[in-house]
Amino acid sequence: MSDLLSISIISIDQQRLDRFSQRNIHIDTTHQTLGIKEEELSEEQINAIATPELAKLARQVKGSMGNAHSIITALKECISKNRHRLILEDDTQLHPKLSSFVDENWNYIKNLDVLALGGNTDAVITFEAINGMLMSGLFTRNEDKNPDYQRINKTFEAMPTAKTTIYKLHKIFGSHAWIVSPKGASKLIEKCFPLDTRAIDIPLLPHKLVAISFDRKWNAVLGEIDAGICIPFLALTPNNEKSRSIASK
Repeated sequence: MSDLLSISIISIDQQRLDRFSQRNIHIDTTHQTLGIKEEELSEEQINAIATPELAKLARQVKGSMGNAHSIITALKECISKNRHRLILEDDTQLHPKLSSFVDENWNYIKNLDVLALGGNTDAVITFEAINGMLMSGLFTRNEDKNPDYQRINKTFEAMPTAKTTIYKLHKIFGSHAWIVSPKGASKLIEKCFPLDTRAIDIPLLPHKLVAISFDRKWNAVLGEIDAGICIPFLALTPNNEKSRSIASK
């Protein structure tokens, strides 16, 4: 896999990055560096990722601007180096056989704009379960919504990657593990940035959501581009207060 794509790990905490490396020993973290703290972003950097109205609103969600800066930086590197990129947040856990899955399916993956390896299990996901037919759903059991790393590891150990299929993705929360192509990176920069206050429709939710973060904004875009999702997921995160980080890279 390392021969096919570059890796960006979003983190501003060395201890968290070290723990990520310990959990994901099958991923090369040798060349990873810590990012800029959100409060250290310049006005010029903030203006590049959000409108003034959205930036003001985003102050209510600590970390959203830092994460957006991390994402756009990784996307620009993907374009400038003309190489697919695996973008990871430092609380994600990857299937130990992920590299084999990517290698075996590369002829398909390389033509996608985006491939999400997984999403948050406490939020809605919408994908084409049957070609052209959308299905939206939620994980229903409480123990599935914020699994700890021990449970995630057991789940992956019992699940061979041969069971994973790539479906057309329309909506997902949790941009913690995904592959983007150079053409996909260009589309995301064009369609997602700057973040603004336009609301987004999400199936099964009673109201629209303001795109206060990249994680929300790309839900307005995924259905329009060639985006895929791995089902079953090949990346999971507890997505709880302890696991989340404020990151900028």
